[in-house]
Amino acid sequence: KTAELLEGWLGALASSIAGELHAAPLPGGVAREGVELLSYTSVFVKMASVELPDALFCRLVDAVCAVCFQALDRSVEAEESPQPGEASPHQKNDPRMQLLRACLAVFDVVTRYTSPSLGCTREITDTLCAAVNDAQVSRECVQVMRNFLLGAPGLGATNQLLSTLHSAPPPGSTSGAAARTAAGRWVGRVRGAIFLLSMATWGSGNISGRRPTQRYSRTRILAALTAATASGEKTVALEVLMSVDRLVRTAGKELQLEWAAVCETLSAVLAQLDPSSASNPPRADAASASGAAGA
Repeated sequence: KTAELLEGWLGALASSIAGELHAAPLPGGVAREGVELLSYTSVFVKMASVELPDALFCRLVDAVCAVCFQALDRSVEAEESPQPGEASPHQKNDPRMQLLRACLAVFDVVTRYTSPSLGCTREITDTLCAAVNDAQVSRECVQVMRNFLLGAPGLGATNQLLSTLHSAPPPGSTSGAAARTAAGRWVGRVRGAIFLLSMATWGSGNISGRRPTQRYSRTRILAALTAATASGEKTVALEVLMSVDRLVRTAGKELQLEWAAVCETLSAVLAQLDPSSASNPPRADAASASGAAGA
């Protein structure tokens, strides 16, 4: 009964945020009530998740994801423009940020204290891919995803990240507002998946030493990054470029057979950023040999 009540209240909260979508800033009363509700949800999930039917537990998680997406969709006031990863005093106290962090706290409890089904795993993974694009909560998203990948649903979460990189853009014309919104959300999810996957594989959130059985090879990850560039989105191509740069800087001396895949990925990125280069791409075999010899 408590879970059903929480599901209903969270649904009402998401609707309330959506109703205030074009008002800035988010009303403080809505944010405070939302944070309190999400905090109670965290405690409830931690203490009572084993007693909940899977279907009801997934609906509760979906409701939290809905609140998170509505908070992400809100426009952010641009009175100050801090550097990426830095928060101005105004943004630190932003009700929207408080809601997002409360949602991430629920996800963190789910990742560390429960064994969610594959459906719940996919929903949380997609939500984290969207949320990590917000610089104010990106570190929290990376930490939650790291806990997720180290837990029981880690393989399912990794597969969902890879699936996102292979996904196609939403169909339809980009002329309508709804279509542009859908396309923007898709680009954000793909960009977030690239960042989270690379951080978990060869970045600061590296889990390879903790869960080697759930680790995909670097070549497999690079192939997925190459596939992501097929969307033609320059934002995605730039994120892939930064991911490969992170790999070379952190593990360049360890790379051997992976150099061919690195060159293929860079060639795909170059084709998106400089279409004229597509007619004369670099030779992966020659670059691989010289790179391996240098390493």
